[in-house]
Amino acid sequence: MSVLSPQKRHLLQSQMAALILAFLALVVAIVAVVGPFWWYKDGDADGFGDPDQRIWALWQPDGYAENNRDCYDGNKDVRPGQTSFFAEDRGDGSFDYDCNGESERELTQSGSCDNGTANQGWEGAVPAPGQTGSWLVDCDRIVHVLPPSIKIVRKIQKGR
Repeated sequence: MSVLSPQKRHLLQSQMAALILAFLALVVAIVAVVGPFWWYKDGDADGFGDPDQRIWALWQPDGYAENNRDCYDGNKDVRPGQTSFFAEDRGDGSFDYDCNGESERELTQSGSCDNGTANQGWEGAVPAPGQTGSWLVDCDRIVHVLPPSIKIVRKIQKGR
């Protein structure tokens, strides 16, 4: 077994330190060009990550998304750009399925009878999400419905 002389040991340690510094410089250069690699937990696998759960990694880990735009990561139907309406809350009491910060209504029109002609719509106030409402079908008939039966769903509180 050969023993390294103090000069050779010092030379080897210097070379190792230079290699480590070169590697670190390369990593810093890559990050400077590409940017930081933050990945966001995507618990519902909808392609949108939770802004409150992030990690830093060079490659995308399984179960993580490259964006942080999911406003509720417990339901795959909740995501930016969602255009569908839903009869049940998303899982936390909210009907904001498109992550715009507001619960909108799908059907907001009020019903009325004008000279015997029915304008279909809600009789009285538009019901809140999941609540029963009265839908004016014609001037002689009002149907009491739950929102799912006529698709009064997801976005109900804003009233557009």
